[in-house]
Amino acid sequence: MVFVAKSFDAPAKIIFPLSFDPWKQGILGLGDIVVPGIFVGLCIRFDYHQDQVKNKRAPERDVDIQRPFPKPYYHNVLIAYILGLITTGVVMQVFNAAQPALLYLVPFTVFTALGTAYSRGELKDMMDYTEGEEEDKKKKEEQKKK
Repeated sequence: MVFVAKSFDAPAKIIFPLSFDPWKQGILGLGDIVVPGIFVGLCIRFDYHQDQVKNKRAPERDVDIQRPFPKPYYHNVLIAYILGLITTGVVMQVFNAAQPALLYLVPFTVFTALGTAYSRGELKDMMDYTEGEEEDKKKKEEQKKK
């Protein structure tokens, strides 16, 4: 896996120095950024959804970025992502071997989101959340009319 990451010459990785020695570099793959990034994005969408439900607002198709809303899931998961990256770096330094970042990032982010949902009493809401539920309701209503 390390061989493939080092030999693949495309803009699909971030190479950063671990020390001033030019041969001592770390690699953060595109998957280590994109996959957790999608999850972080889903968390902020869930924050927005929860705000809409709690304030009994009509669900909007587009998020109004000018109107602030609480973002507990987004903030907690983003902090967990950063801590996961730090943990990956520390383990890499301690064992002096490459580590798959997703091995640490996924548990950090997923368990943080689940813990936040549990502590807020929203675990069932999180498990039932889907992105297209409003659109599905509209389609079902249109089918009933026909």
